[in-house]
Parts: sequence; C-alpha cells; structure tokens
Amino acid sequence: MHQKQPPLPGAYLPGKLRQAADNCARLMDLVNRLTQITYEKGTRKGDLALRDKLKMIVREAEEYYRTLRLFTSGKSGETDAFKEVVDFFNGRFLDTSMMAAHLDALKKEIANQEALDRDHNERHSHEGYVRKVNRYVKDLERDLAEWEKYFFYQVEPKLRRVLLDINEIVLYYGIDARSRKLISNEDVFARSGVAYGEFKKSIAYYVQIYIKLTRTTISEADIRDLINRMLQQMGFRNQIMRTRNINQVKYGEILTEIIKEGSLLEYAEKFSGGSRDALHAIRAHEDKQDKSAPDAKDVFRVLEDLCNLDDLVKKSGKDAVTGLARNERERFLFHTPGASEYTLRTVSEYLRDSHIFVFDWMNRELQKAPSLSRFMAPLLDLIPAIREFIVSYLKALAMSSEKSNQAPASIMSVEKHYISKTAAAALIDSIRRNCDGVRSALVELSYNTNASSFNRSGILSKKIDILKDSCSASCAKVSKGLSEMDRA
Repeated sequence: MHQKQPPLPGAYLPGKLRQAADNCARLMDLVNRLTQITYEKGTRKGDLALRDKLKMIVREAEEYYRTLRLFTSGKSGETDAFKEVVDFFNGRFLDTSMMAAHLDALKKEIANQEALDRDHNERHSHEGYVRKVNRYVKDLERDLAEWEKYFFYQVEPKLRRVLLDINEIVLYYGIDARSRKLISNEDVFARSGVAYGEFKKSIAYYVQIYIKLTRTTISEADIRDLINRMLQQMGFRNQIMRTRNINQVKYGEILTEIIKEGSLLEYAEKFSGGSRDALHAIRAHEDKQDKSAPDAKDVFRVLEDLCNLDDLVKKSGKDAVTGLARNERERFLFHTPGASEYTLRTVSEYLRDSHIFVFDWMNRELQKAPSLSRFMAPLLDLIPAIREFIVSYLKALAMSSEKSNQAPASIMSVEKHYISKTAAAALIDSIRRNCDGVRSALVELSYNTNASSFNRSGILSKKIDILKDSCSASCAKVSKGLSEMDRA
C-alpha cells in the first residue's frame, strides 16, 4: 500500500510547544527552589540520619529538574525526549509519589528521634542529665513545613498543568509518526496492522495519563469527547473522516476499540478522585439521545445547569473528602466568605457568568433560527469542556460545604472554606481550558460571520463582537484571579 504524505503541522503544534516551553521554564525555576533546603548543622548521630533523608528529597527535586530540562532543550523532532518526560513523572509522581515518600520518611525520622530523646530522659531522670532539645532539628522542621507548603501549593499544581501540555504534544507526535502508514494514497484508513495498533495505544496512553493528572470524574461518554476533541484540535479527525472507508459509525467503532483495549473505564474507576454524584445530578434530567452532534437542546441543558448550580449541589449530596480544615498538606483554599480577595470560587464564578452570557445568547438565537446550529459549531463543540467545568465546580462546592472542611473565624483569621488539592488542580485546569476554548471559538465564529448568509445586515457580527469583548474581559479577570488568589 502506498502511503500518503501527511500535511504539515498547523497552528496547533507550534502554539502548544511555545505554551508548554514557557510554562516548563517557569516550573523549572520553582523546582530549582526545592533543591535549596539544607541541613548542615548538628553533630549527633541522629543528625546524620536526617541529613541523608533530606538529601533524598533534594535528589528527587534535582531529578525533576533534569527531566524537565529534557523538554525545554528538546527539538521538535526529538519525540523520545518528550515521551521520556511523561514516562518519568508517570512512574515517580503519578503512580507513586517518590517525593511524598521521601518527605514522609524524613518526618518519621524526626518524630523517631524526638521519641528517643524522651525515652532517654525518662531512663536517666535519676541521674539529673537531660538531653537538650535539638534546636537544629526544630529549625529544620520549620523549614520543612514551608518547603512542603511550597511544593504542594505551587509546584505540584504547575507540574500537573505542564504535564497535561506535554502529554498532548506526545500524543500529537505519536499519531503524526504513524499517519503515513495509516492513510494510503487511495485515501483508505488502515483498520488493522501494526501502525493501527500503535495508533490506538498512543491515544489510550494519553487518556490514561490525563486521568491520572486530573483525577476527575470521567465517564465513557466523557472519554469519547476527550479523544474526539483532541483529534479535532490536532487536525487528525478531519484527515480520518475524509478517507473513503470511514464514516461516523466507523469512527465511533475506533473510539470504542481504544476505550476497551486501553481499559480506560477501569483506569477512570481507579484513579478518578471525584464524586460521581455531581455528574449524575447533571445527567439525570437528560434524555437518552445521541450526543455526537450537539444542538439547541444541548445548549439549553448546559445553560440550565449553569444557572441552577445550587440545586445541583443539593442533589449531589455530601462529598467524601473531609477533615481539610486541619489538613494543611492536602487542602487548597477555595473560598473566604465576606472577603474581597480573589479565591478559586470567585474565579469560577467569573467563568460561570461568562458562559451564561454566551449560552443565553446562543440559546435565544437558535430558538429564533434553528438553522444556525451548523454556523454555531465552534461554540457547540465547547459543550463537553463546559460540562467538565460544571462537574469540577460542583465537586468543589460540595466539598467546601462540608463543616470539617471549613475553618471558623477567629481573632487572628477569617472563616475559610477548603477543597482538596486534586479537586483544585482539576478545576483550575478546566477553567483555563474553558477560557482558551471560548475565546478561540468566538474568534473562529467572527471569521465565519463575514462570509455567512446569516450576516447580511451586519447585526450578527456586531453581536459576536460584543460577546468577544465581554469574554475577553472575563478571561482577563480569571487570569488575574488565578495569579493573585491565596492558596494557603
């Protein structure tokens, strides 16, 4: 079979590479600070043990730095280096956090030495000799507490975001490398053979890493939406659908094979950290129809969910995550009632209001002219991502409503509501994706408007310009809020 030469990469790859490189460079600066912690003072035998365990933490941070440098120094053709980055963090961060293990080992050693000191003083109390508190260890404990907060609140969320970008780049190269063997000069897409098997494995691996990174509730329909969205953004879906032997049904069969052979539903069950109740609350009032082609009914459902989040939170019930008010390591500040500072809830509300504005307009336009649905395709394609945001936001609202996740006000501090770090990372990632998505969709819609028969009077283009300005302002506030909000 003769192979067709694939098209040159479009705007997706250069833009994604620049974005990932910029974020990775900033992340490396953060990681480099992790290597600065030291413990050089102290001559007791226990000090040596502490020093060794601290060195394990520093070495792990150095491995993080060296691995990230593989990406920033890599060229567009060095795809193995990019995959090596994902593989490294998959094994040492996502499956089992070696950093957390080393950190726990050091804290256990500190506690063990304190216990030995107490035992020594009890045994020798009659001799009048008391072993003094090791002030160097106390200094180390304070430094370690700050280090731990810095790692979990700043480095880890940024690392997950960077890995999401690199994971997409690895997927792009994985498919692009096989496209020559998948599509023949006769425009036939191979549904068997080594190249087809590797094509499916590369997509399954991407989804597995995505699930581990986000740990959000994800159904089979969500996985299909995710794969479809990625293939569409990268330009591969159009290549596949244009071949002579692939139609919508065959394309769906390919997605089914990927999900089944990659055990993706089992992965979602194992690694998803989210409550399924929120997802069920959203889906409960949706009739069982094909969602492959979103239409006016889907717009109304999303608009309804965005407007009625309070009711959906009540339906979703209590969240399983509790005790965050006293768990600094696992918590993330979600809301400070009555305060004027940016919080994750404030930022989420900015995005929610922006989506309501856009979807309310689109719902009214489609009710007046259902034939506009094809023209509205760029916005309709955002529906899976918006549903993902709704689920993540609902989870955060439910979690923050738990009394044990709320720190009451005191003389020294105001009331604070917390969610888990994993829930916060998933919500922040969804917010960023939604902002990027709606801005890109409105730009595309604006271009399409000028050549559309629906815009003969010019009114439609004026309406879209208003939407663009409003969404740009909202996304600017979201970006500012994410950069300035307190995470402690």
